[in-house]
Amino acid sequence: LLVRNPGLRHEWRLDATLPPHWGERISVRGRFTRPFWQTHPGRWRDWSGELFVQAPWLDMAELGRYADVASAWGVRAVQAQGALRLWAQVQRGTLPALTADLHWRNVRLDWIAAAQAPEPLALSRIEGRLAWQRKDDTMTLGSDDLVLEVAEGARWLGGRWRLDATSGSDGQWRAWALSADRLDLGALQRLARGLPLGHQVNAWARETQPVGELEGVELRWAAAQAGQPERWSARGRVRGLGLRAGEATPPTPDGSSAPGRPGLQGVDAEFAFDERGGRATVMLRHGALVFPGVFEEPRLVFD
Repeated sequence: LLVRNPGLRHEWRLDATLPPHWGERISVRGRFTRPFWQTHPGRWRDWSGELFVQAPWLDMAELGRYADVASAWGVRAVQAQGALRLWAQVQRGTLPALTADLHWRNVRLDWIAAAQAPEPLALSRIEGRLAWQRKDDTMTLGSDDLVLEVAEGARWLGGRWRLDATSGSDGQWRAWALSADRLDLGALQRLARGLPLGHQVNAWARETQPVGELEGVELRWAAAQAGQPERWSARGRVRGLGLRAGEATPPTPDGSSAPGRPGLQGVDAEFAFDERGGRATVMLRHGALVFPGVFEEPRLVFD
């Protein structure tokens, strides 16, 4: 342990060998300043600066027992094994921003409340740089280059993306916006079912199970409030889009039934929509439209 206190600065470094089942030797470094009016130099909650952590291998299941992930992120338990480099911005004793280089395997987050997300977040592999920031009620998460593989094998390679989400006092999301150069919908819909993005987003991902690749996409959603209706918009391009159809309701005794939600396969499109309408240029290459309960053969093949 090395500690220096030149002037109003507090600089320290700790190198430590962990128990074998926790991980390999780690290095933790801090560089902080305190306000010049502070009368007690050891009151660390008034400090601001940066914390850096370097670990060639860690088992987060062991370390997670000593971190308050429940109040910070609403997570009951964290599991992951791999390497980590972490930069944490510290402002008056709080953590408004984190940047991390990750090389993790077997990642799992178990949420405290089922209302946060219907399923745990489970990843076979995650590699790349992630940046997280929180300001007031808005959380921002993004990456410039990320390799991500969900437990079922769906894989998302690279791309620049950013998610901004604003929550209310009840903990529910009031609005979110997602922008990305490239997104794999197969991996994204599995992620959405394990992230606290709101009931509507989680249910839509589970029911439609979208597949395909989005390019230059911008998605926005805002909950209804103060007499204003729910608002949403979507623009971008998609290749190989597929959405699972919903089943038609069984016939009633009088022979009537309600058709199911339409589905589609193999769609290339460029689109711009919002809750009031929009337009798209659509092409089906060896694709199909599915209309359950409308036609005797619901799947109509197009080229």
